Amino acid sequence: IAWDALVVLFGGEALAALLGIPFWSAVLIVLGVQGVVGFFGYGLIHRLQAVLTVVLFVTFVVFTVKLVGGHEIVVPAAVSGADLA
Repeated sequence: IAWDALVVLFGGEALAALLGIPFWSAVLIVLGVQGVVGFFGYGLIHRLQAVLTVVLFVTFVVFTVKLVGGHEIVVPAAVSGADLA
């Protein structure tokens, strides 16, 4: 029960900050989502994981392309001979 309380409070706070909604309504949303997942259980969690794996992969690909494409890669000059000492 303590774990659920922490998840609801921290999740509600994060959701309220993210969406700009009152804290109490964000807590109710988190409670509702948590209740649905608890009711439908194991199968729902694994189906959700399968979908979110693809979403997370695509998100990281987009971030990588934006980061690499938006910056010039600087390579240091080669060091040889007496400069190595």
